[in-house]
Amino acid sequence: MAGELSGGEKRKLCVAIAFIGNNRLVMLDEPTAGMDPESRRTVELLVEKEKTNRCILLTTHYMDEAEMMGDFVYIMHMGHSVCSGTPLFLKKKFASEYILNIALDTECTGNETSTIEQLVKSHVPGSELGDVNGRQLCFQLPKESQKEFCALFKVLEENKEELLIDSFGLSITSLEDVFLKVGRLMDRDLDINSVPDLEENHEYSSPFTGCGLRFVQQLYYLFLKKLIYSLCSTPIIFAQVIFPLAMAVCIGYMFGTSPDLELNVETIPDISLRRVTAGKFLVFDVSQDETRRKLVEGALQKFPRLQVLVYNDSDWMNSWPLQWPWVAGGVIIGNYTDQADVSSGLVWLLPLYMNHAELTMLSLICDINFGSDMHFTWDLIASSFIDDALRYSAPLMLFVIMVQLTCGFVAFTVKENSCRFKHQEILAGTSPCTFWLATFLFDMSVAVTVIVGMTLILISHGFHMSVILVLMMILYCTAIFPLIYTLSVLMKSPSYAESLCMLYQFAVGFGPFFAVLRGIDVEGLMYLFPSFAFVLGASSEMDLRLPVSNESEWSYFGVFLAHCVVTFLLLYFLESEYIVLLLERIYTREYISESEIPDGEDVIQEKEYIASKPTDLVLSVEDLTKFYGNSCALKGTTYGVRHEECFGLVGASGAGKTTTFEIITGLRFASYGTVTLKNCLASRNMEIGYCPQFDAMLPRLSCWQNMVVIAGLIGYRYPERKAYEVLYNVGLLENRNKTFSRCSGGQKRRLSIGIAMLSYSQLLILDEPTAGIDPKVARRDIWELLNKVRMGGQAIFLSSHSMEECEALCTRIAILCRGRLVSIGPSQSLKSRIGGKVWGNKKSFDLARIISSKHLTTQALSPHRVGRSTLRGLLGMRPWWSFSAECPAMNDLHSDHESGPARCPRRKARPDRYVLCGNPVKVPEHMHSELSAVSFNTIDITSKTNKLH
Repeated sequence: MAGELSGGEKRKLCVAIAFIGNNRLVMLDEPTAGMDPESRRTVELLVEKEKTNRCILLTTHYMDEAEMMGDFVYIMHMGHSVCSGTPLFLKKKFASEYILNIALDTECTGNETSTIEQLVKSHVPGSELGDVNGRQLCFQLPKESQKEFCALFKVLEENKEELLIDSFGLSITSLEDVFLKVGRLMDRDLDINSVPDLEENHEYSSPFTGCGLRFVQQLYYLFLKKLIYSLCSTPIIFAQVIFPLAMAVCIGYMFGTSPDLELNVETIPDISLRRVTAGKFLVFDVSQDETRRKLVEGALQKFPRLQVLVYNDSDWMNSWPLQWPWVAGGVIIGNYTDQADVSSGLVWLLPLYMNHAELTMLSLICDINFGSDMHFTWDLIASSFIDDALRYSAPLMLFVIMVQLTCGFVAFTVKENSCRFKHQEILAGTSPCTFWLATFLFDMSVAVTVIVGMTLILISHGFHMSVILVLMMILYCTAIFPLIYTLSVLMKSPSYAESLCMLYQFAVGFGPFFAVLRGIDVEGLMYLFPSFAFVLGASSEMDLRLPVSNESEWSYFGVFLAHCVVTFLLLYFLESEYIVLLLERIYTREYISESEIPDGEDVIQEKEYIASKPTDLVLSVEDLTKFYGNSCALKGTTYGVRHEECFGLVGASGAGKTTTFEIITGLRFASYGTVTLKNCLASRNMEIGYCPQFDAMLPRLSCWQNMVVIAGLIGYRYPERKAYEVLYNVGLLENRNKTFSRCSGGQKRRLSIGIAMLSYSQLLILDEPTAGIDPKVARRDIWELLNKVRMGGQAIFLSSHSMEECEALCTRIAILCRGRLVSIGPSQSLKSRIGGKVWGNKKSFDLARIISSKHLTTQALSPHRVGRSTLRGLLGMRPWWSFSAECPAMNDLHSDHESGPARCPRRKARPDRYVLCGNPVKVPEHMHSELSAVSFNTIDITSKTNKLH
C-alpha cells in the first residue's frame, strides 16, 4: 500500500507519477526531499534522460542537485528572481576562494593546529582558518594565489608524519556558497554568523535540584499542556462537555417530574357565551328528541342576546356552514347511548377532550367560523407499562452519557502517544508514573466537573439524583480511565481507539443487562466488567425491580476501585523496563554473519577500542542487532561516541539509522547487543535530547507552547525565558505563536532541533535534523549552532542524507550499508581510503574523443577513470584547458557502497586513477558553440596531485 511506504519511497512514487505520459512540461517541487544519496542519483539520471524531450522545472534545497540537474539556475529572494545563469557562470561570478580540508591523525593533541595554520598562511597569503570539526581543519584559500598551491601541497606532503596529517584535499566554492553570498547581498542586515551564544550561565538556565519542586513543576506543565490542547480542540470540547450536558437536559425533560399546576380563578378569562354581543345559535336536532331539545333551548335562554334557531334537517352537514356563515355557534343533538364506558387507565382522553373544548370556546370568543370534530378511538393504554418503560430506560440513558464522556478522553491520549510527543516528555525527564498521574488527575477533574453540571441540570428538572448515584458515576470514570490509557499504549489511531472503547463499553454494559432482564443469571460478570456493574448499580439506585440479588452500593464501589488498581498496575508494567527486559529475553537473537569478507581495519580498530571499555565515551554501542521477523535491520554494529564529538551515521533508506536511534532512545528493544549511555545501560527513561526523523510535536499547540512545556518538564526555573532563548537561536522567534500544524517543513525541523537542545544530557541525537531546511540562512545557522553546542561540552550523534552536512559537522562518520557497519573515520580519511570509483559531472568529457579529435563533446553521466599518461596528455593541451584531479566526495563514497553487495570488500584508492573535470580557460572561436552546451566543475585536488603536476 502507498500509505505504508517510507518518506523517500513516497517521493519516488510522486516523481514517477509526474513523468507518466508525454507531457512536454514537468514540474518537480523538491523531488528528492527525504531520499538517500543513491536514490537521488537515480532521480538525477531520470531527469537527465527525460529532459532531452521535455521542459523540466524543479525546485530544490540541495544546491548540488541544482548544479547536477539544472542547465539554468534561478536564485530567488523574498519572492523575486535576483540572479540567474548556468552553474559555471554563477560560480565564476561569485566564487572567490578554494577550500582546503586537512584531516589530522588520531594521535594529534591539538597543538598541531596552530603549526599547520602558520604553515598554510606563510605559503598562501590571504588564507584563513575556517571551521574546525574535531580532527578536521578547513582553510579558505584565495583564488588569486593558485600558483602557490603546488608549493603548499609539496610541503604538506613532505611533513605529513611530523604534522600528524592523515590526508588533505582541495575543493572549489560550491553553488551553495554562491547561493549564500547572493542572499547576503540582497539582505545585508541578515548575517549567518549572527547566531548568539547559548547563555548557559543565566539563573533561568539552571534546573531545579530538589525532586519535590521538579515534580510539582512537571505536574503543572502536564496540566497546562492538556488544558491548552483541549481548549483548542472543538471535538474534545463537544465530546467531553457539550454532549453530556445536552443529554442531561434531554433526560431531565423525559424523565423528570413537572411541578403541580396552580389554578388561579382571578386570572381565568371569561370565555362563556355571555361575551357574545349578538348572533344566532343553531340547534340541530338529529335525534328528534323533544325532551333534549327543550333542555338545550332552556339552557340557551340564559343568553338573551343569542337568537336560537332549531333545525330538524338530517342533511345539515351538507348545508352548513355555507347556508349559515354568520352564526355564533351551534349544538348537535345526536343519537348516543345513555352510558359512557370510562376507564381510569385512559391517559389520553382527558387532554384530548380539554383541547377540543378550548378550541370551541375560543372560536365563540373571537367570532371566527371554526368547527372541530373530536375523533378518537377507545384503545386502552396502560399507564403502568409506560411508567415501567421510562424507569428502565433511565439508567441506560445515563450509561450512554458516561460512555460518551469517558470516550471523549481517548483521542488526545492516543494522539499524544502516536505523534510521539509523549516520548519527548519521557526523554525530558518525566517518569511514566508522573506522566500518567498528571493525566489521570486532569481527566478526573474534568469528568467530576461535568458530572456535577449534569447533576445540577437533572435535579433542576425534577430527576432523582442521589449522592450514591453521583459517586457511582465518578468512580466509574476512575475504573475506565486506566483502561483507556492502556489502550493508548497499544494503538496508534485515535478514531479507531475511540470506536473500540465505545463498542467495548456498550457490549459489556448492555449485553449482560438485557440477559438479566430475561432472567439469565449473569450477575457475576459485574466483577469483570465495570460497565455492567455501573448499569446494575444505577438500576438498583433508581429502585428498579431486577431479578438479581440485592448488592449494596459498597460492592459496586469496590468493583470500580479494584479495576482502577489492576489496570494501573498493567499500565505500569507496559511502561516499565521490565517489559523490555522480558521481550529481549524472549526474542534474543544474535546475528551470524554469512560473509567471508572480514571487516576493514577501521571497523576492527573501533571494535577493539569499544571492547577495552574506555571511560571517555558518552555512548557505546556494542554488537547491536535488530530483527524484524526474518529480516535483519542491524547486523552487529559496534562504535562509540566520545565527549565533545559529532558522530555521523550515514546510509541509504533502510540501512538501519532510525532503528538505531529508536533503540537508543527506548522506542524499540534490541534483538541482541548492548547500548551504554554514560557507563550505564540505556533504559527507556534516560534523559536524552532527541530530534526524531518525523517531528514529534502536538499539532494544535504553537511553537512557543510546545517549547515551554518541554522546558518546564526538564526542570528549568524559568521555562518561558529558556524557550525564548532557544527559539531565538533556531530562528523561530517571529513565528513562535504559529500553530505547529501550520508551520512549514523547515520550521518544524528547527523546532524539533530546539527541543533537543533544551536537554541537559551530554548526548544529543539528531535524525536528519536539517531535512527540508533552506540553505540560505537556516541550515548554516543550525550548523553553526550545533558546532557551538558541541564545543560547549555536549556530544552529538546525527544521521543525514546530506553528505555536505556530515562533512561540515561530523568529526567522525560511520557508513551503514544494509545494517552493517562498513567504514568509520573522519570524512577526509574516508575519502582518501575509499576512492576506487566516483561519478563525474552531469556533462563530462569523453576523454578518448578529446585526445583523438581535440574538441569537446557532450556526454551523458558516466564514471571515468583516467591513467597518468592520459592525464599528462590532457595537461599538455594548455593554454586551452586547465585540469585537476577530483577527489571523491562523501556522496560518491556513499553511492559506491550502496551500488554493490553488502559483503563486497572496500577497495583502497589506486593512486594512478583519477576522475577529471575541466574548467574552460581559453577556447578557439570555432569551438564556442560546442562549449556553450557544457559545464564543468573543479571539485578536489588530492594530496597526490602536486606530484603529478
